[in-house]
Amino acid sequence: YIMSSPIKRDDNLKERGESFFIVTSVENDADEVSVSSGIEYKEKSDVEISFGSTKFYLFPYLAKAWANDKNDDIEIIKQMQENADLVIRSVAKDNKIFHDTYSLIGFNQSYLKMKTICKD
Repeated sequence: YIMSSPIKRDDNLKERGESFFIVTSVENDADEVSVSSGIEYKEKSDVEISFGSTKFYLFPYLAKAWANDKNDDIEIIKQMQENADLVIRSVAKDNKIFHDTYSLIGFNQSYLKMKTICKD
């Protein structure tokens, strides 16, 4: 897997735990995208990933969120390869809204390295 921390968070670190974004290599299948915003997510809320006007919605469970299906994983990774950053918007169980910005500079090189190391 490869993992990244946000370059910008819109809150005080004391309000929540660490945020991170992970792309996991899955043998003989599409790679998997997951995220944690350092909070317990509100039930039945969506975690939004945006690349400018292009948006995807992840389903949360407790403190982690995943793409709804393999096709979303594939499309999110494709967008990560084509963009300079991504923004994650999430809602905590106490209804606070959080935004994290991640840089995608170096993502392509890291992703290719992961694929080389984790060959099927």
